[in-house]
Amino acid sequence: MGNFLCFDLGTSKIKSAMVSDSGLIHYFSEESARTYDDGKLIYQKPDDYFNKVLEEVQKMRNKLPSEFKNVCCIICSGQMGGVLGIDKNWNVVFPWSYSVDRGYIKYLSDIEHRFGKEIRQKSGGAPTIAGKILWIRNEFSEAYEKIHKFLNLAGYVLGKICGLKASDAFIDYSCLTMTGLADIKNGIWNGRICNALGIDVE
Repeated sequence: MGNFLCFDLGTSKIKSAMVSDSGLIHYFSEESARTYDDGKLIYQKPDDYFNKVLEEVQKMRNKLPSEFKNVCCIICSGQMGGVLGIDKNWNVVFPWSYSVDRGYIKYLSDIEHRFGKEIRQKSGGAPTIAGKILWIRNEFSEAYEKIHKFLNLAGYVLGKICGLKASDAFIDYSCLTMTGLADIKNGIWNGRICNALGIDVE
């Protein structure tokens, strides 16, 4: 096949690699990820991650030109238990809010109380993303009104690299268990819970 450009967008580290289809590691690096605290919100900037990925791609291209010519795919993993919001032009209007910021916990607890059993049956994990969405809607309403789509870091970075339109924004299947809003078996959003929480499935 060829070589793979691999990125892991972690809470504390951003890891980058070029790996062959046989498992040979041509390149590896890691750098600390920065967290911000403005007194109201503890967050990370999605474009810090995007810019780092571009920087690492350029390094690999410069250091390993022949191997880079044989790149066939980009693979990106990353944090699951958080959410960010973009507008219709793929601009960040609410930064990456992850597990460090606990301001959403009362919303998470309320969702668990009301729908915990069904969520376990339909999507499995804690409804972290649902709790974050309600928290943003209620406590950051000005930003919420500008949000066209919610997604995670990997989806944001890959979508921006590929020039996706906001209407094509996605949350990877592997992260659905963190939403509390998915019917994973049937591959759809759980309309009943979304409606009860006032979350538009679009």
